[in-house]
Amino acid sequence: GFIKMDRVIEINNGNISELIVSDNNVISTKTTDVILLSDMNIKKVVITNNSITSGRSGIFITGGNIADISISDNIIQNVQRTGILIDTSDTSLNIYNNTINNASREETGYSAIDLYNVRYASIHSNKVSDSYGQTKYGVCEDSGCDYNSIYSNRIKNMNSGFVYIQGAHSTEKNND
Repeated sequence: GFIKMDRVIEINNGNISELIVSDNNVISTKTTDVILLSDMNIKKVVITNNSITSGRSGIFITGGNIADISISDNIIQNVQRTGILIDTSDTSLNIYNNTINNASREETGYSAIDLYNVRYASIHSNKVSDSYGQTKYGVCEDSGCDYNSIYSNRIKNMNSGFVYIQGAHSTEKNND
């Protein structure tokens, strides 16, 4: 069944060895981020096989010291801003096999997958679409990003383009 609630998880300023968030079906009833991790010290984060409908952002990870992040096999749809937003450095980040439909649903100018201060990430095999054409990019590198590999994503109907790369050493290929 579905969980109707504000957030599935919110953790701020904590120390955790491993965090796994999986197999949740959520329809957010508020304008907040559905999965929010902020200023955490975690060795490993796995966010997989969740279905998220509505909310401000589907998955939002910011600050802290997280050694390894894996975000895979999630369905995120009709969020107000960003499907997946990551703002953390010095981490091993893999975002793959996610489906993101209609990000930036209520506030135009946001991207489906948005990265800040991310280095050496692998973003691949995601399916991103927007039937309203309001989402800015399928994958967007913002300030502080470099050395990321963005490849083999299926991206359709973005407002500004499929992928935006800011880092001088980041690469993108086979995104269509």
